[in-house]
Amino acid sequence: MTVSITVIDVGSGPGAGDGDTARDGGGFINTNFANVKSATEALQASGWEKDNASATLVRGEKIICDSGGSIVKTLPAAAAVTTTAYNDIQVLNVAGASITITPQTGETITLNGTALSMSASATLPAQHMAICISTAVNDWDVFLIPTQELTLALDDISDVTEASPATDELLAYTGAGWANKTKEELTIVDVDVPAFGANPYVLLTDHGTVAASGTATITCADEPASFVTIGGNNAIIALSVPSLSLPERGQAAVKLGGIVHVLIDGSTRTGLTVTTTAGTNMHGTFPKGTAPTTANDRASLVWYWIDNGTTDVMWAEWVANS
Repeated sequence: MTVSITVIDVGSGPGAGDGDTARDGGGFINTNFANVKSATEALQASGWEKDNASATLVRGEKIICDSGGSIVKTLPAAAAVTTTAYNDIQVLNVAGASITITPQTGETITLNGTALSMSASATLPAQHMAICISTAVNDWDVFLIPTQELTLALDDISDVTEASPATDELLAYTGAGWANKTKEELTIVDVDVPAFGANPYVLLTDHGTVAASGTATITCADEPASFVTIGGNNAIIALSVPSLSLPERGQAAVKLGGIVHVLIDGSTRTGLTVTTTAGTNMHGTFPKGTAPTTANDRASLVWYWIDNGTTDVMWAEWVANS
């Protein structure tokens, strides 16, 4: 609001003797009281008002929007910074929906330092304030400021891409941004450095007791070591290998290896056999060696499997306890 000042002429100076009447120059002492009063009250109110409707804003407005949706606030014509009038507009969005802030046709908004296309609008999210400053002809600088602590998901960050994240995946830099990757994809340990500083513990899967004609299936991809108690005749140990579409985990040819520790229970057990789902085995008699049969006897079935993309081959051999 512009407040003009009127000079009150009180006439000649005291004792001038020129006969000039007091206030001869004119002007009324209360001429600008209304504007002065309004300007003072505007300062006291800090310019805030509640307005949940679409409208064209005026400089100096401070708007609170706390309900409604599809609200569009249109900025007035932009101009260079002035020292004699308002330069800014503030819009506080505490509603659930976003507010659209749009410039005049042919003007631009520079949003948080980045110029938008001509006549393009800016989006004011909920729980944000927009500070709009007219800095040049045809251009408004608009700054978005959060008004409360934000809870962000990881993929809300501009250079992070989460593609169906799964348990135990890690965040890695790809050269262009950050993305979730498996430990195998990341090759956290160099594939050509198999040694560690200490001997790592290896998973041992206990299959319990296998009854007569029962089967203990060894999932070769998941069981580097297994323990099986044979509790009846004609039991089967089945070495189940994966069906791969190479490359797997970055490798064009792969190998798995492991051991099955076998205990015969308190009675003699015969007919223990070993089968495999591999395409072929490395010898005519599978496996090599002799399976244990004597009560309380122990033996180990050592196996390894390779797949080079053309064929997969299983090798296995019984290693007696004594």
